[in-house]
Amino acid sequence: MNQKPKTNNQKPDFPRTAVVLLNMGAAASPDVRDVRDFLFELFSDPGIIHIPFGRLIQRPVARLIAGRRAPKVAPHYAEIGGSPLLAQTQAQARALSTRIGLPVRVAMRYSEPRAEGVVRELAAEGIRRVIALPMYPQYSRTTTASSLDELHRFAARQSMEVKEIKSYPTHEKFIGALMAKWDEKIGANPDLHETHVLLAAHGIPISYVSSGDPYIDEVRHTANAVRARLPHSLPVTVAYQSRVGPVKWMPPFLDDEVRRLGAAGCRKLVVFPITFVSEHLETLWELDIFVRALARESGIAEFVRIPTVQDHPLFIESLAEIISGLTGES
Repeated sequence: MNQKPKTNNQKPDFPRTAVVLLNMGAAASPDVRDVRDFLFELFSDPGIIHIPFGRLIQRPVARLIAGRRAPKVAPHYAEIGGSPLLAQTQAQARALSTRIGLPVRVAMRYSEPRAEGVVRELAAEGIRRVIALPMYPQYSRTTTASSLDELHRFAARQSMEVKEIKSYPTHEKFIGALMAKWDEKIGANPDLHETHVLLAAHGIPISYVSSGDPYIDEVRHTANAVRARLPHSLPVTVAYQSRVGPVKWMPPFLDDEVRRLGAAGCRKLVVFPITFVSEHLETLWELDIFVRALARESGIAEFVRIPTVQDHPLFIESLAEIISGLTGES
């Protein structure tokens, strides 16, 4: 049974502890140079692009890919007015700090604020233990593991202990927050005739799944929990987005599914992202602009996209309850 989370009026069970929210990051601005710098950091991570025997050439290859992709991606950032990911993650941190009475900071993997600076600041404040809380509900070595590894590396330099939260794909209040966003967008008495629901998840290369990455299984667990709360008559499927590069990615692909559904006579498409907890390029541009236009081209008359949970009270409650499970540890 979950313990009652700490409130702002209660002292935590151990001193000098902070929570660090781990997230991917985004380009600082739509300027092509900022986009290039972000993409370079992203593709320099072998967890994102694995080059066999390529440690020595990882960064030169990353620089080449970033240089080629930045002019294509920068206009997408411009179309959405820049990424709100950092601001929304900071809002989640403020809400969680108020809820649990501990300092909560944000560390991005590929953009500022980076883990190195965050850990250094916490150490200067006397923090000796951090609870690492990924903003990825489903675990993957491409996201969660990479962020945790970086945090551990810099925390060790400060003799700082790290307690890990690895995933929470079916936490009751996380699922409740997803469904609250469904209710806000769809309404109490929706017309769901000829409607199909696509549960959208970020993609992952098949090779990672074959090597034991649990991400797809955890996405399936989240999808099943959401599906159980939707009207039973609704057709619901999972599809993966954001594939890049020549490697094979886990199907079915979101764009292919949209075309298939249009050809099959779907009149209303509801796209429901279940692996993102904040808005960013993959939701505001890929879903709201690219996939919306693709749905229209495919003959789908109505397109609806469910917002991410962001700092919804139920999501913050879910994080607080997860953290409460660690506060009794010595």
